[in-house]
Amino acid sequence: MPYFCFSPMDTSLAKFKEEQEKHHELLNIYKDSAIHGSPTLDEWYYHFGPDSDKEKDHRNRDQVVFKFLKGAKDIKSPAPSEKDEKDSDGQSADTFIRVNQLWVWTIADEWLITATSVVFDNEHDTSQPQSVADMSKLVVEYCIGSYERQPKPQELISIGKIFSQYVNQLGRLETTLFEEFREQTQSWQQQEAASRISSGASPYDKIRKKVEDLFRDIKDIRDELNILRSAAHYQKTVQRKLYGREVKDADLSAETVLNDIREIDVVAERIQLAVNTTLSLQQSEISNYQATLATAQGKTVMAFTFATVLFLPLSFLSSLFALDVSSFQQTPAWAFYVICKFHRPYIHIRTRRILTMNDQVFVSIAVSLVLGFVAFYWHKITKQLLRIFQDADLQKASKDDDFAKTEKKEDSTPPIEPPAVNGKGMYHHFRGHGKAKQESHV
Repeated sequence: MPYFCFSPMDTSLAKFKEEQEKHHELLNIYKDSAIHGSPTLDEWYYHFGPDSDKEKDHRNRDQVVFKFLKGAKDIKSPAPSEKDEKDSDGQSADTFIRVNQLWVWTIADEWLITATSVVFDNEHDTSQPQSVADMSKLVVEYCIGSYERQPKPQELISIGKIFSQYVNQLGRLETTLFEEFREQTQSWQQQEAASRISSGASPYDKIRKKVEDLFRDIKDIRDELNILRSAAHYQKTVQRKLYGREVKDADLSAETVLNDIREIDVVAERIQLAVNTTLSLQQSEISNYQATLATAQGKTVMAFTFATVLFLPLSFLSSLFALDVSSFQQTPAWAFYVICKFHRPYIHIRTRRILTMNDQVFVSIAVSLVLGFVAFYWHKITKQLLRIFQDADLQKASKDDDFAKTEKKEDSTPPIEPPAVNGKGMYHHFRGHGKAKQESHV
């Protein structure tokens, strides 16, 4: 049955030299047999091959327990003491979770033989069986209880509390990240586009980096929770076979461990969904920001367009001054009137006659102003034209509906009854047709 325990990662330190030599002697003796070592959490679940040492080391260094304990040490930053347990080279033993194996044999209901995986240190042996008196049913509960039992070093806490507190840290980090994003969004909305463009590195990159790190941490913890769940299922199988129907009477059942792991995984999933929501809001804000920049750039392009429309006719007019003076003397007079002025018609109030007034306005300037007005208000002009056409279509459709209603009303008018002849109607005379009567038939 697998069970969890704390253990140092680097067993090549000086204080583990004696245990390491004994372990190598044991491997040499049983080199032709299957040896069950003490793998780490990832090594037990993924079964790395000889060509995957780099990935194995990376996953071991990325373990949740290692990151949690390392972060706690960085926060406390205590002064070096004897409890730091550093070897002669100044290296410290990093703590990890290992998955050991327990084998139990019973002989004639009198003898109990147990075996466990190799252990390199005596610091974290609280979660492992101690004596023969702890065996039988108690040994199973004892191993399962390693999930919630506090180990011997006072600075360590149980495995379940480590994962629970680490998930809580991620939850607080997600809330802080959302608040930073909200405050940064408000500051971006208050700034002008020019100042935001010239600010250099975008703050979006910093928040995006934080989101990526948070996503990676959530993925790691959910992956390791899945490994813990897999090992707890093995514990549940062994405990059910050993106890039968009395599993509920145990102090700590594997089902309790599974439920606790499920609850932590649900919290981690909720945090992951919240991070997804924050990331979606960030992407939407980036889209809005880019749309604002596109609008500002469009206005800049429109300004250059107006400048082009304005100075192009003026450049044509200024080109006349580059012509030979003698050519101006041969130019007809009407050309100067077209270039330099135009005639504006008006109605005389008394005589009611149409007259003309000479306005000394350059034609090129007038054309430039008209084109510039159209260029600036082209969107509104097209919108007004579309509205006019839509109103015309609606009026036409309304008239067609009124006409159709009028025709329907005329069709529903009751028919006029024919006049009676000698007090009897025409229908009566038709019914009397062919009978020997004195009345005249119509």
